[in-house]
Amino acid sequence: MERATERLRTGLKRFSRRWAWLAGVLLVGCSSAVLLYSNEKSAPQPRPVAAPLTSAAPKAPEQPLELSQFAPYLAEARFEKVRAALEADDVRVAATELDSAAQPASHGEREGLSLWRGLSWERAGEATRALAACEECLREAGKLADYAALCVARNLLASGKAKPAYDLLATRVVPAPLQAERQLVLAQAAGVSGARAEALVALEESFKLSSEGAPRAASGLKLVEALLAGQPSAGEARRAIVVVRQVAPALVTRDAESARAASLEQKALLALPESERQAFVGKPPELALAEIRALVDARKHEQAEQAAVALLQSLGEHARLEDRCEARLLRAKALAGARRYRAAVDALADARGGCDGDAERGARVWFSSGRYAGQDSQYAEAIGYYAEVERRFRQNSLADDARFQAAVAHEELGAQARATELLLSLPDDYPRGDMAADGLFRLALRQMERGNWNDALGLLERAVTWLGDNDRARGFELAQRERHFRARAWLMLGERERALAEFEQIVKAQPLGYYMLTAYSWLQRLAPERAEAALAQAGEDAAQQPFRIAKRPAFAEPGFDRMLELLRIGEIEAALRELSELGLIREGTGSEILWAVAGLYEQAGFSKYSNSLTRRRLGEVTSRWPNGAWLRPWQIAFPRPYFELVTREAGKSAVDPALVYAVMREESAFDPEVVSAANAYGLMQLILPTARSVAKEVGIHVTAASLKRPRVNIALGCRELSRLGRRFEQNPLLAVPAYNAGPGSAQRWLRERPSLDFDLWVERIPYLETRRYTKRVLSSRAIYAFLYEPEARGTRLLLPEKVSAPAP
Repeated sequence: MERATERLRTGLKRFSRRWAWLAGVLLVGCSSAVLLYSNEKSAPQPRPVAAPLTSAAPKAPEQPLELSQFAPYLAEARFEKVRAALEADDVRVAATELDSAAQPASHGEREGLSLWRGLSWERAGEATRALAACEECLREAGKLADYAALCVARNLLASGKAKPAYDLLATRVVPAPLQAERQLVLAQAAGVSGARAEALVALEESFKLSSEGAPRAASGLKLVEALLAGQPSAGEARRAIVVVRQVAPALVTRDAESARAASLEQKALLALPESERQAFVGKPPELALAEIRALVDARKHEQAEQAAVALLQSLGEHARLEDRCEARLLRAKALAGARRYRAAVDALADARGGCDGDAERGARVWFSSGRYAGQDSQYAEAIGYYAEVERRFRQNSLADDARFQAAVAHEELGAQARATELLLSLPDDYPRGDMAADGLFRLALRQMERGNWNDALGLLERAVTWLGDNDRARGFELAQRERHFRARAWLMLGERERALAEFEQIVKAQPLGYYMLTAYSWLQRLAPERAEAALAQAGEDAAQQPFRIAKRPAFAEPGFDRMLELLRIGEIEAALRELSELGLIREGTGSEILWAVAGLYEQAGFSKYSNSLTRRRLGEVTSRWPNGAWLRPWQIAFPRPYFELVTREAGKSAVDPALVYAVMREESAFDPEVVSAANAYGLMQLILPTARSVAKEVGIHVTAASLKRPRVNIALGCRELSRLGRRFEQNPLLAVPAYNAGPGSAQRWLRERPSLDFDLWVERIPYLETRRYTKRVLSSRAIYAFLYEPEARGTRLLLPEKVSAPAP
């Protein structure tokens, strides 16, 4: 919760100039209920002060919950100075201004505003003022009472009143999302009071419930350090070891804190009787594996490899097979991450065959051996490993991948006939796999590039038949691929009408997907009136189908009410915990809930959360064109945070704002603080050398910290896009693959295929990541233009015919 102010600050720009209401009604009655979206927008209006929006336990459940009137307090004019202070990252001034702006408060507002004031003063380090405000909220005895109780307890503790803090929470039953925090405060209060054993028990329970990443783990480690300052008993030492091991994986990439954790564990071990010490010597395999995974994910490859070797040496002959195999796989992955591919293959030598008893890991061992051998250019060796995957693990999901990769390795060896044989056999041998269409398309692409359109057509026909109704599920960068190139083949073979009809169907079937753009571009060049008619018909069809979100029982739960109130005061992380406890944001949950909640977040200006909630479920709205009631959910999925900043910087750099948003959405999902494993920072994921090169032109000093500030990151990202666009003057859209893979790579690919059709050129980008990135960004660019710049739709939907031709 301590970081909520920082996260809140990033969304405030939206509130200073415009406000988009979520037009709809969520019915929570006993009968059917729907949430209806419309595309109407209006300026923000003052929130009614006579009555609260919701109640924790409505007496008349048949009454609707009017989400169309939901608005966070920071959207209101009376909190303008609070917004300004938060934008300046001055939490003390923000708290002071909030005290003034929040008075007087209506009965329905008092609870939320009191908690907001209390949390604001707590972040400003003013425990006395925080305590007074949170006590005021607690006296309201409303839906946020448990949050207020925790705030009171924390600030009592900060004021040196550990016993009252402990007494307040000791017997209080709090909702599940608050239980971990309650245990942590109890641990701190017990520790201050000298009850070390009780403090360690509570701390252990807190981390069982939720670790919440490195900051919370570091806080727990600090408390353990304080509790071990004296002479701990054997029982206290045992508890301390358990807690340290709970937090260790989250801290393993932080060298100093990881060393502190190891030192504390050693101190606790020495406090045990010698007879008990041996039972705790060495890390449990599951802990060691968790730490190695964290190191691999953080690209600390050398440390990960050393840790994996140490674990393998410590595992006895009676160790679990899955632990030994997982350790070997992680060691090999660390070596491969350091580009030591030969060493990675050799590291799996004992595992090949030795892990077959664990079918899942056994298949991964053989497949990874093939992949690393191929990366080492040992293609014949790789083929042998891939063959073993098929022979030993025919039913494993990696078997058809192994067949495909073996074909690629044969191509590298010049054995084209064998590669063709393997790829052609995929649909028959693996009818339930997911590689058959890729295999057939790979063969077709080779024929198309050579101009053998008749041969390509047969392969594409087979792929379209094999895909059937599953095509759309492949997403924006793959859906309709085979159908598009089948239409291209028909066109090249003289079947013009058949090709045009197919292009029309693709335009209607895949709104604003990458292959819709390629199909529309060809249709526009050949028959512009039919292209426009296809767009118009698709829009009319969408307008006739209302977008509805059905009732869910969770809407009537007290946790949903708490979520709304937390969202209103900007406590985003707390709101997410409430949603998680209700089961509303886990994978596989009902799409209607996710879209309703995403609408609230987007409305509140927190595009990072709205985007993350809907990112994997785009197909649930993108099967219809953004028209009528379908416009609003599209805007939720493709928001425009930092609008004024993007508009200004894009204008300065002469780049398309739609392209800036497309890159930002793809790179960071609008999280200004994200840092990639490759140390790329912020909204547009700039690495320091690139950022400094761009910043040097305008005399800006750049640091890792400054790249997390939207103002700096967006300005430099726009300039980099502009620089890349100038470098590819004949086709500025090549700035997209260049942004991902580097301008040198894009220039090399252009030299290799200087006059290829643009759609074929994109398919021949050799890096899978860059190929898919290019398609997604071009699609998102078109979507942003279509949603927000109607006057530019005609040009933004068009892709060039030739790679060397000027872009639209």
